[in-house]
Amino acid sequence: MLDFFRDNQDVLNFLLAVTSTFAGLLVWVVRTLYSRLQEELKFSPATALGIGYFQNFLFKVGPELARKPKFTIDDQPCNLSLDQRKIYVYIPENLPAASHQGVELFKARVEAGGRRVVKAEILTESRPFPFWAIVNDRHPNTPPILFDYPTALGNMVEVLNYHMGEQVFNKKRLKVEQREIENFVNVVTQLIHDKSLSDFLIVTQNEPGLAEAT
Repeated sequence: MLDFFRDNQDVLNFLLAVTSTFAGLLVWVVRTLYSRLQEELKFSPATALGIGYFQNFLFKVGPELARKPKFTIDDQPCNLSLDQRKIYVYIPENLPAASHQGVELFKARVEAGGRRVVKAEILTESRPFPFWAIVNDRHPNTPPILFDYPTALGNMVEVLNYHMGEQVFNKKRLKVEQREIENFVNVVTQLIHDKSLSDFLIVTQNEPGLAEAT
C-alpha cells in the first residue's frame, strides 16, 4: 500500500489540489448564496410602512365597502352601488412624489382634464376615514372614482437621506428607491389578497381617472 502511494504521489497531489479547489469553490458559492438570502430577507422600512398603512387604513375601510357604508363626497352624502365601492391605492412612480406636494400636482393634472379631486370620507362605527374622489361636474351622473394617495411612503425619502446622504441621487439611490416602492406595493397587495378584499381595494401605479378625463 505504501509503495502505491509512493509510486503515485504526483497523481495524489493533483487530486488533493482539485479537491481543495472544489471545496473552496463550494464554500464561496454557499457564502454568496447566504449573503444574497440575507439581502433579500433583511428588514425593509417600506415593508413596515406598508403593513402599518394596511392595518391602520385599508383594513378599516375595506370590509365596510362590502356592506352599506355611509359616504360623504365633497362634504355631501353619497350612495354608491356595490360595483362602485372600489378604492384605488395609487402608488406614484417615485418616492418624492409620495408627498402632499405630489397630491397637489396629481390634482392639478386631473383638473386640467376638466374633472375635480375632492375630499371623501367613509363613516365607520369607530370614526370617519378620509381619502379622495374624482368627480366630473360635466357629467354629474358619472360615479366618482375613489382613491387614496399613501403619502406615508414619502417618509422613505428621509430614511434614505439619513443612510445615503441628502445629496446622493445616483443609480444606486434610484435602484434602492424603486426596490422600496416594490416592497410597499408587494406587501400591501398581498395583505389585500390575504384578507379577501381584492374586489374593493386595488393597488395601481396608473393614475386613476386620468384616462377617462374629457
